[in-house]
Amino acid sequence: MSVFQQSKIFLIQTFGLAKDALHIYVGLFVFLAVIILFKLPMRDLKPILAVLLVALIGEAWDIYDTAVLG
Repeated sequence: MSVFQQSKIFLIQTFGLAKDALHIYVGLFVFLAVIILFKLPMRDLKPILAVLLVALIGEAWDIYDTAVLG
């Protein structure tokens, strides 16, 4: 099991969240972090694109872990 998967399991168990809820919280965190760090308005497209990019990277990592690490 990769460090990524272990981290997800740790967060799910620590906070008592469902896996889907964890994804929502991570997405909100990324969205707000980009807005605050780059001082962007909420209606800007860049925070949404950042959330999409993080989600795609996370899904690709899940697929890699499943395919390679079993």
